[in-house]
Amino acid sequence: KSSPTPYVPIILLAVSIAARRRMKHAALDAITAYLNASLPDDSNIYVFVPGGVGLPTTHDENGRRMSVKLLKALYGVPIAGRCWYEELNENLVLQFGWTRSTWEPCFYYQRNTDGQLAMLLLYVDDFLLFVDTAEWLSSLKAELKQAYPMKDLGEVRRYVGMEFTWGEDYVVVHNRQYIFNMLR
Repeated sequence: KSSPTPYVPIILLAVSIAARRRMKHAALDAITAYLNASLPDDSNIYVFVPGGVGLPTTHDENGRRMSVKLLKALYGVPIAGRCWYEELNENLVLQFGWTRSTWEPCFYYQRNTDGQLAMLLLYVDDFLLFVDTAEWLSSLKAELKQAYPMKDLGEVRRYVGMEFTWGEDYVVVHNRQYIFNMLR
């Protein structure tokens, strides 16, 4: 199984709510996301030991290459995306207090004691945060960065092939760069 991804209409709905509410927004990218996920104990996925990993030998006494059981997910392992999603979902809900949508597994939200809204969209290792205040946005970004290595991409300008131009209380969504690339 792979990691779920949000439907485009859900992304557009979240973006339009954010624009209408004049929410602060940021894009984040989890660095080496899959390496943060543990594999299930029954996964039984083995890899050959590559040279240069600091082990005294990469071959046994008969000259055969040694292998090791993976404990953490790696890119290229078929279940890695799902493991990352499950671990991230558990942490978002239990550790950080986000509520996952019942109709979209990649959409999370929370309200603070002042009734302000925060929305989070996931596309594997790409995050979109929409928050009512700049202070709360900074706080949420700091929480996520403390839990996982993250690159802060700044305001939301691009996401899964879509481009966004933000106005005071509106957003223009387009695919200008995609169209230019297709015409080349």
